[in-house]
Amino acid sequence: MRPAFRRCLMAAFVLLAASAAEAPRAQAPAEHCDSAVVVENGTGRTVTRVHLRRTGTQEWGPDLLRDIILGPGEAMLLQPQPGLYDLLAVDWRGREVVLRAQDVCRMGLLELRG
Repeated sequence: MRPAFRRCLMAAFVLLAASAAEAPRAQAPAEHCDSAVVVENGTGRTVTRVHLRRTGTQEWGPDLLRDIILGPGEAMLLQPQPGLYDLLAVDWRGREVVLRAQDVCRMGLLELRG
């Protein structure tokens, strides 16, 4: 085995062992999490409405886009209260994409697909 390759391999093992030995990090209480989430339109279609609701509830909240649209590849920033949410996106033809039970404290990006 070549010395340079052996050094790289040893360094990789050391890094892997060090990361495995780290204690799991304590999770911040939900009320103190960063709940900012970027919603990215990966549908290839123009999204005209975006709604949120707390997971487990029936009624969708107001249209978060209001008078704007979210074109393909465009994104918007949401900052809901910490918790689990369902997200509904509706395109200009009325087709829906629903993301269920999204934990905004753990998700920095929600990509719409479909």
